[in-house]
Amino acid sequence: MRRPSLRLSVLACSALVAVVGIAPSPARADDIGTKQTQIEAALKAANADLDAATGATAAAAAELSAVQGRLASAQTTLAANRAALATAQLQEQTTTQAASVARGTLTRAQQARDAAADRVVAQGQAIRAYAVAAYKTGATPDALLVVAAGDGAGDYLQRAGLLNVASRGQARILRQFTAERVALSAAVMIVAQKTQVVVEKERAAQAALNRVVAVTASAQNTTDQLADLGRQQAKALLDAESALAGQRNRVAQLQVESNQIAALIRARAAVGTGVVGKGGLLWPTPGPVTSPFGYRVDPVTGKYALHAGLDIGARTGAEIRAARGGTVIFAAEETGYGNYTCLDHGGGFATCYAHQSKELVTVGQTVVQGQVIGLVGATGYTTGPHLHFETRVNGNPVNPAQYF
Repeated sequence: MRRPSLRLSVLACSALVAVVGIAPSPARADDIGTKQTQIEAALKAANADLDAATGATAAAAAELSAVQGRLASAQTTLAANRAALATAQLQEQTTTQAASVARGTLTRAQQARDAAADRVVAQGQAIRAYAVAAYKTGATPDALLVVAAGDGAGDYLQRAGLLNVASRGQARILRQFTAERVALSAAVMIVAQKTQVVVEKERAAQAALNRVVAVTASAQNTTDQLADLGRQQAKALLDAESALAGQRNRVAQLQVESNQIAALIRARAAVGTGVVGKGGLLWPTPGPVTSPFGYRVDPVTGKYALHAGLDIGARTGAEIRAARGGTVIFAAEETGYGNYTCLDHGGGFATCYAHQSKELVTVGQTVVQGQVIGLVGATGYTTGPHLHFETRVNGNPVNPAQYF
């Protein structure tokens, strides 16, 4: 629970008058009450604006955090895609190099095929020339002509065997012709196979590269969009924080004036030793102590500061009873304390009750011990419904535990 530093350390009459430089007088009581009402109204409006600014800041921070988380994930994905792209580019380069080598082999195979074709043509021409020469000399060229008309190496050999060509010249020409036709067939088949392998490898490498390029481009676009959104959210957070700082300054300025007016009212409390003794107080509301008196990390501000009372856990609407009989010297809304009541018990001793959902007494009213003076709530700076109970001696907070 947040506590303004000047709020309740001013129960001592002489100290308060010196701080504000104004002496209380019955003639000015109405003016003081009117001024206090006006300031409290202004404070209430300022605190509403402060709450809105605080909420806007928290929302902007949450949105920025969410965007930063998405951006980090997108950047991780982009990095993975870039690595995959580099691998694909290397694979494509390797495949291209292999294809280049394969194309060299293919070119040589095509050259071998063309050379074989040329030789086959030459052999065919030689056979026809030999046949003409044989005809002119009276030899029998029919065998050569029959073999030359064959289709394929097997057919050529079969025909040659069946005709039983005896001439060594004819046999040599036939063997050469047959071998060249076989070599030509093999060269044609090799060229076709190598061409298919090269084309398939190049096509697969390009397709893989295209896929990785597309995925990487998409990841880059997502990352760029999230980075831009992150910049927008960061600006929104700065704007919200600026607005929040302005509201805090507004509340602080109003609180200074409120403290001065409250000091005049609280100056009516008596000054004394504040001796009450063990067992002198009644427990103010049913419930356990959820936070004791002493220094702690404030759950609202996050700062290490004095917790000037006891927090008693209770449901909203639970009755708050006067811990001791006395006079109501303050009953109004305070910024940090919410609906707040202080009782003067004489001798410089006072008790105060904060965060009430409703106050049931007014300033100047006399109450008896155990009388219901308000209801538990969660007004002011608090993390939930409870009663913040304080005991003060001459305005200074002391540990309430010693009086029960």
